[in-house]
Amino acid sequence: HNDCDFDYDPKPDARSHIDLSLSSIRCPKLNASQEIAARSFLNGPEHNLSLIQGPPGTGKTTFMTAVLLRTFFKGLQDNRDNTCVFDSSKRCLVTAPTNKAVSVIASRFLAAIGDFQQINCILIGVEDALFPRDENDSDGEEWQPLKSIYLYTWCNKLIEDAKFLESVDTSSSQQVLKAITFLNNLIYRLERSIPRAAKTYDLLKNAKCLQRELSSILNEVTTTFDRAHVMNLFKSLKELESSDELYSELLETSNIIFSTLTS
Repeated sequence: HNDCDFDYDPKPDARSHIDLSLSSIRCPKLNASQEIAARSFLNGPEHNLSLIQGPPGTGKTTFMTAVLLRTFFKGLQDNRDNTCVFDSSKRCLVTAPTNKAVSVIASRFLAAIGDFQQINCILIGVEDALFPRDENDSDGEEWQPLKSIYLYTWCNKLIEDAKFLESVDTSSSQQVLKAITFLNNLIYRLERSIPRAAKTYDLLKNAKCLQRELSSILNEVTTTFDRAHVMNLFKSLKELESSDELYSELLETSNIIFSTLTS
């Protein structure tokens, strides 16, 4: 299990349609006029242009969130089977004139999809404007979900989230299971978002190696744990963070890009 010198060929989920429970996606309810506008856009011709007007507080962000969700998740409305289907072949660009407006719609969308990881989202804008500092929130907890999709903090957020791996107590099955779950999600995200770069910088190989060793410990196949595997994973993440190809591949594989008009 310690021999990790192997070639790992990433094979992302080839399915373009994934079935899931309606309860997995929290799509906001629309009023009568909003529903008419939504159906007009979603059921219109391929190059349809819809103009939606409304003063502040009339639910334009709610409307946009619902339209985005129903673009990617078929069956959110009028479905008696309590299931919807995610279409990963769809791509969408969401723009707004200000960083605040972009961050609001992106936050609403992330909150609606919850733990669903199959959709690749990228956020572009001015970092200081997207994530303003709050004296009452020194750790910036409010912005953590958005930083996980912001183009220029995407990799750094992975590094921050992975830091707990450095101090995993392998005698605790709970901690080992948490680490394995994190690595499984990391591997899946790398395969979907940056398969080429992750292979180039040995990220997938190192993550897979660490996951296998921790699984062996959990299954009591072995009791030894080589911390060098954790160091190798962080080394790969740091190398990836400084590469230009990271950004181009993230944009290439994204399903949704949230961006200010100038960006």
